[in-house]
Amino acid sequence: ALMYEPYFRMSTLRLPMVMAIATREMTSPETIWSGQQDAVSVREAGWIQMFCDDNQEIADMIVQGYMISEDPEICIPVNVCYDGFYSSHLTSGVIIPDQEEVDKVLPPHRLHHPPILDPDSPLALDPMTPGELLMHYRKSHLEAMQRAQDVIDDVDRRFAQVFGRSYGGMIEEYRCEDADLVLRGTHQNPFLSSLPGQKDRCGAEGEKGLLRGRPQRQLRVELRVHVCGNACRAGSWPGALCQLFRHRRPRRRRYFLPGHGRHDRASVSDPGSARRI
Repeated sequence: ALMYEPYFRMSTLRLPMVMAIATREMTSPETIWSGQQDAVSVREAGWIQMFCDDNQEIADMIVQGYMISEDPEICIPVNVCYDGFYSSHLTSGVIIPDQEEVDKVLPPHRLHHPPILDPDSPLALDPMTPGELLMHYRKSHLEAMQRAQDVIDDVDRRFAQVFGRSYGGMIEEYRCEDADLVLRGTHQNPFLSSLPGQKDRCGAEGEKGLLRGRPQRQLRVELRVHVCGNACRAGSWPGALCQLFRHRRPRRRRYFLPGHGRHDRASVSDPGSARRI
């Protein structure tokens, strides 16, 4: 809460920076457990929010975050969001990218404006802005946010060529082709992370699919499915979950809360939990 206004300033100044957020539920009741309410509450602040499933994706997304934010066509700060307990307080093995490999995909950043005050090159620092100019800035910001969708996909492909790891860019799909039912998660979720193993146990192959939207923005995807299950832990459903289907809508959509604060309704140790949900 103390950072609320500076958070907007960093995005509207178009600062190419990356900030990690260990997401958690907000009080009350008092809690330090996992959730996404803090990040989702500032979803419209002009940042690009990328949600990660595990520690390897977090480490890789830091590099990808700078690749996205420093793109001259974007210049928007990036949040690397991850679960505020399962990822932030537990441990797992991570491959740390070598500096030489990072330099292949992330060259030194070049400023697009004078870095210091120079009388021969006047520069106004955030002055009072008239409405028509403010409209120009907001329109430019929105257009860059739309362009970022293609840049995110391109960055994931370029990263995979060097490091051999890909996360799908905007959308990570698991057996969605010809699926009658797709379970969709808006962002990172230990429940969804366990589902690839869960879903293999649930019914015939090809009947069910898993779709994970990595950024918390509108996703461009077309699916022909009969039923879509939407799993959201942010407590902002169904509004935040209605963004997915822009073209072909499933015949039925179901919204459910897969868990809050370490209380998850599905786990790898319970083979039938995903089927019940």
